Amino acid sequence: QNIAYYLQTTVALPNQGSCASSCTLPNNKDATLMKCYIDGCPAPTTPQNGLCSASSCDSSCTDCTENSNSLKCKGCSNPSYILLAHVSSPNVGVCIPACIPPYYSDLANNKCYDDGCPTGSKNMTYQCRYCHSSCNLCSVANNKDKCLSCSIPETYLLSSTNISEGECVPKCPAQMFANPLSMKCQGCQNNCSICLNSSWCTLCNSPFVIETISYSTNKCSLSCPQFYTSNNGSCVQNILGCSQQLSDTKCSFCTYPLYLSSGYADSCQSTWPGNS
Repeated sequence: QNIAYYLQTTVALPNQGSCASSCTLPNNKDATLMKCYIDGCPAPTTPQNGLCSASSCDSSCTDCTENSNSLKCKGCSNPSYILLAHVSSPNVGVCIPACIPPYYSDLANNKCYDDGCPTGSKNMTYQCRYCHSSCNLCSVANNKDKCLSCSIPETYLLSSTNISEGECVPKCPAQMFANPLSMKCQGCQNNCSICLNSSWCTLCNSPFVIETISYSTNKCSLSCPQFYTSNNGSCVQNILGCSQQLSDTKCSFCTYPLYLSSGYADSCQSTWPGNS
């Protein structure tokens, strides 16, 4: 042991370290205890030009990095106040009564920032939230069921009716479809089990059958309309290609480019009936 040497140590473990012949910046020297701190100074002292000096913090601070400076607090003397700091230096700042916009509130760590949210959190209306990895935005931190949008490509937000939060899933369940615009799972029409979108059902719940209304719309009905018959869960026209049907067996006009087989025919065909 050489009394001319300093113990190079840390504030957290002040009695462990290595011996050094000198203590210079950026380290801080406690000449009384012959210690050299590499990470600041132990309370109640503060770093002052490379020396650990007795603290003379501003009255708003319980601890500080610079004496008599209210902008250099490390803690607040008023327990109802919160430390307003920079994201790059979260443990030093000024004590304020409340963290409200335009400041950013980090409730999980009891922090307040003046320049945004720290890495790993999302800014949601001036609130820093640490979302689950599957969430891009969330209503509750670290909860996969509280996503507001999804972070993983080709996953969709699955939520309950009239609720904007939910879980991100790679495939929407039965009676729902994946909306590529909103990136959410949305409900099929009533009585539909599988659908492509809200207006096009591909499989109805029994005993309902698919009834085509237009080229872009079909629905689930309990029965087929006139001149249609249920076949494998879908309403099929009795005379395929007929645009104006007179009865279950007679057609007066066929859909272009089909032709009536003859007169009021029972079928529509692709060739002119005179050709054979």
